[in-house]
Amino acid sequence: MTEQLSALDSSFLRAESPCSHMHVAWRGRFATVPGGRLPILREVRQLVSARIQALPKLRKLVMWTPWGLGEPFWVDDPDFRIERHVVARQDAIFDEVVASELSRPLDRDLPLWRIVLVEDEQGLGLLCKMHHALVDGISAVQLGVMLLDDHPSRSPGEAPARWQAVPSSPLDRARRSTVHNAAGSIRGLWDGGRHPRRTAVTAAALLHTLTRVIADPASRSWLSQSIGPGRTLARATIPIASIRAIKRQHEVSFNDACLGILSAALADLPDLQAQTLKTMIPINLRDPNVGPEAGNQIAFAFVDLPVEPLPIPERLHTIHAQTANLKQQLFTRGTEALIGLLPTIPPPLKDRISELAGHPRLFDLTVSNIPGPPDPLYMLGTELQSAYPAVPITDGHALSIGLFSYREHVHVGLYADPDAFPDVQRLADAIAHHVNALAQPTGATTP
Repeated sequence: MTEQLSALDSSFLRAESPCSHMHVAWRGRFATVPGGRLPILREVRQLVSARIQALPKLRKLVMWTPWGLGEPFWVDDPDFRIERHVVARQDAIFDEVVASELSRPLDRDLPLWRIVLVEDEQGLGLLCKMHHALVDGISAVQLGVMLLDDHPSRSPGEAPARWQAVPSSPLDRARRSTVHNAAGSIRGLWDGGRHPRRTAVTAAALLHTLTRVIADPASRSWLSQSIGPGRTLARATIPIASIRAIKRQHEVSFNDACLGILSAALADLPDLQAQTLKTMIPINLRDPNVGPEAGNQIAFAFVDLPVEPLPIPERLHTIHAQTANLKQQLFTRGTEALIGLLPTIPPPLKDRISELAGHPRLFDLTVSNIPGPPDPLYMLGTELQSAYPAVPITDGHALSIGLFSYREHVHVGLYADPDAFPDVQRLADAIAHHVNALAQPTGATTP
């Protein structure tokens, strides 16, 4: 069955370039449970094949609509083969494999995901990457959890039923897109007429957002520079107990405490030449009852993250003052309104808007905090030990930061262009240092 992408989902396809890979990824480590062994490639392929029945988009290609009449469609891949998507690298260094894989975009001629396995002396390394058109951060976690188990069973599950691709013709996609566009325009006009107050609030939020973007540009620190295709993923680990201690001591939220740690660590970077970094934070709008098949369900908020020496309480409360009721702020509602307008914009303009959405004038840095499960997860008799996220960066941004909470720790993925930011490991070390500093009694200054 074919399904049309939302305007937001397809915007991530439009934003992709040779230097801006739009995949979301996570780097996982698995260890054997007592009496167990590491799974072999054939078993992992069997597991994914069994679970993919509940995730039909993983067997679909992106096919564009003829003559630019609308958004592309998810179309069954008639030549889908699991061997193209779940692969193993032999006699390889896991971190080198991760860097190599993340430095290449996903193949648009295949369904937009890939899993790479590396067995070494530390156990089993797994890299999973999926295109942002397919998932946002929350749905990427949901997909990952669906591929894993809450018990250490070695069974890969039942063999999948015979699957037959449903054909899709270009003319059918053009017809459906035309009908969809017309229906959306009529629905928008109807809703605007029925709810004038809501329409006025949305217009005000949209105007506020556009005005702020023009009048309040990002800092243009050295983090905002042209990048190449290369990527590296540095890592840091924060005990959740330490974050909760900061939260209680300073009466801020869990997310505020995480941002405070990052803020203090970023302030250690040399010659940043900025007092604040305009930080884009994806806001989850997903209904808890909606699964990962719904695609991207997000809006965007912006926080001026302080990156100068400040007393710890001032640093945290500066952040908290901006993040309180983030979903209700006019700017966040304005970005949601902009996303809602995407379906009404002509395709040539959508390409330009997608490029501008990642422009360094708008923001210096992306930080995405993704909640994960507090209980252990397993794959074929091995236990997931850690999972570090990689959040896409667009040209003009040398760094993004992803946080993923799992069990007793928050796993921080520092995703960077190694040529533009060769010393990203220094930032990872600074995060570890400032976790302890912020958890101390108040009065100190960071850094």
